[in-house]
Amino acid sequence: MAPSKTHRNGEAGDFRYLGENGAHRRGAVHITYSSFDMQANVKLVKLFKRFKFRTFYTGNKATNGVAKIPGTSWAPKHHHHLHVGGHTYEVEDV
Repeated sequence: MAPSKTHRNGEAGDFRYLGENGAHRRGAVHITYSSFDMQANVKLVKLFKRFKFRTFYTGNKATNGVAKIPGTSWAPKHHHHLHVGGHTYEVEDV
């Protein structure tokens, strides 16, 4: 498998989507699952943004080019995980 273009040197991470009632702790939660917790995932993206991350990918073919979570961008093959990257490398004491 070729090296990743979006994960070089650990510059990005993939996170399991959060599910209702801790469903993500028992297994994968896809954006199409009834256990997908939109409110929790929106909050997670906002927290990453607070810590200066700027790139977020969500979605799959079923969303037809529309990001699943507000404040994220659509990317294919992201139906089972949230891609987070684009950190500004600014350090802020919060």
